[in-house]
Amino acid sequence: MNILLVLIFHLALANVSKENCVVKFTRNNFDKSIKSGERVWFVMFFTTWCPQSKKLQPIWTELASKYCSHAYISIAEVNSEEEPEISRDYAVLSYPTLLLFRQDRFYIFSGNRNLRELEHFLLKGYKESTAMELPREGPWLSDLVQHTDNVLDMVIGKMDQWGMAGLPRLAKYAVILALLFIPLVLLILCLSCVKDQYESVSYTHLRAHETSLHLVCRLLLEKKKKKKK
Repeated sequence: MNILLVLIFHLALANVSKENCVVKFTRNNFDKSIKSGERVWFVMFFTTWCPQSKKLQPIWTELASKYCSHAYISIAEVNSEEEPEISRDYAVLSYPTLLLFRQDRFYIFSGNRNLRELEHFLLKGYKESTAMELPREGPWLSDLVQHTDNVLDMVIGKMDQWGMAGLPRLAKYAVILALLFIPLVLLILCLSCVKDQYESVSYTHLRAHETSLHLVCRLLLEKKKKKKK
């Protein structure tokens, strides 16, 4: 019985120590940490309500335990419910989102979320992804341009994940533009049809009123002629 209790205690202690290997990022320590020299940070953006985030959590903890005492690699996480500003800075649109930070650049993970692929991306797979600049404080226009560029890169990453990796980058931009403008074109066509229909109905009503007016005038003229006779 005592041996069983000792085993349970050690297992619980091991789980706690594994969880402690995941660095909890907040606004206070995020920017300073990811810009700290040569250190590589692999960060998971998650929410507590997301089923996929919950599913990834034990795998993420296991990955962190493997690199807990590594010289230049750290595993971290950002709770996007508690730190929405960090998520907004990096245009995080879905959860979990995994970003790797290295030398003032970040890379988006878009593969299968298993331990083997996560570790491959962490060690060398990120080099096959597009390197993006960290957000910088500055004029709102440049900030908007950078956020837009980051969003486009994230969408292209999702397209690669959906089997479009073979398409040239310009072709991917064309697909994104088509998806954005097709609904707009359809809306304009619908409004044009409604306008034409409205004008047609209005014209018909106007012609009907004109016909009625002519008829009334004609009756009045005929009545006037009869009186003269």
